[in-house]
Amino acid sequence: GGRGGPLILSAIVLWMASFSVLCIIAKWVLVGKRAAHSSCSLWSNAFMRWMLIERLLGTWEYTVGRFLIDTAWLNLFYSLLGAKIGWDARLHTFFRDTDMISVGRGATMKGKLYGRILAR
Repeated sequence: GGRGGPLILSAIVLWMASFSVLCIIAKWVLVGKRAAHSSCSLWSNAFMRWMLIERLLGTWEYTVGRFLIDTAWLNLFYSLLGAKIGWDARLHTFFRDTDMISVGRGATMKGKLYGRILAR
């Protein structure tokens, strides 16, 4: 007995990494890069794809991201999603519209940040 612990921990870490990669791939395949000041019409195909990524990232934040707050791993995740993150930035929060977000070197980000533009 007692040997299952490392195996379970390894499985959890592998699942967290796999889900993170899934989120990154899904964002680029379904939404791609959004231009600054771009918008999408409510209930359009683009909106539905964006909303799917929103829900996926919300699930990621709750299951994986909460363990990565204020780490270089969170900075890397958001950089791979298209955000411009300074290598030594400190992220104490989550955000979704990554193509519209820049966090400079040495900056600390707390609270809520929204970068979305929706149109009727």
